[in-house]
Amino acid sequence: MPAHRIPSTVLHLRGAFESHPDRARPNEPEPEGDIGDPPDRLTDSEKAAWQTIVSESLTGVLCRSDRTALEIASRLL
Repeated sequence: MPAHRIPSTVLHLRGAFESHPDRARPNEPEPEGDIGDPPDRLTDSEKAAWQTIVSESLTGVLCRSDRTALEIASRLL
């Protein structure tokens, strides 16, 4: 099984493009939108779990496309 591709932003932070700038992938998708507030359909404890997960995540990691996964994680937590 082939290795998973590491996002260009991670490779850039590691300095991988300093010696090989031609390896950058310019068309890689960028995350859009803020994670936002928890949905109203969550209970109070699930909303608290949502806020805990968001507060413990690094800034800019979670975005709008992660809302469904975060809702599931909030319900499980």
